[in-house]
Amino acid sequence: MSEVKIEGLAELDRQLKKLTGAVEGKIVRAGLNAANRIIRDAAKNLAPVDDGDLKKSIRVSSRVDKRQGKITSKVVAGNKKVYYAHFIEYGTASYYTGSGDSKRSDYKIKPEKRGALGFGSVVVESVSHPGVRPQPFMRPAFDQNVTKSLEEFGKTIRKRIDKEFSKKVTK
Repeated sequence: MSEVKIEGLAELDRQLKKLTGAVEGKIVRAGLNAANRIIRDAAKNLAPVDDGDLKKSIRVSSRVDKRQGKITSKVVAGNKKVYYAHFIEYGTASYYTGSGDSKRSDYKIKPEKRGALGFGSVVVESVSHPGVRPQPFMRPAFDQNVTKSLEEFGKTIRKRIDKEFSKKVTK
């Protein structure tokens, strides 16, 4: 009976697991991003357009946390310039919470100096700010496209798995 001693199997096993995890991570990330591009495109179509900055700010963002073995992908609206995306999605209430005749009604903006609040040649005592009505675009984009998005996830995963197996066969 012959005896064969192989050294380095533990290291080889560790390297193979890294490669497998890296390949799996690439496949899953590609699937998540493809699925979220469906939602992103729908949100861009639903976003109200003033100057177009809100629409341009909608993007897919993904992140890999290797320490926790976690991959996240999300659709994001807003950036430093478009800080107001959530105000558009959810709306805002009147800003006034103090006391007096404006409480729980439109916020009345009064100037510090009499006659200082003017618009062109018109001077006014106060201006009412009722808040902003909601104009949802992110949630409807998700609700209307969740099935299509999941189908795209599955399709992309299948393609990427086939691609990775074909790489291994040709090597």
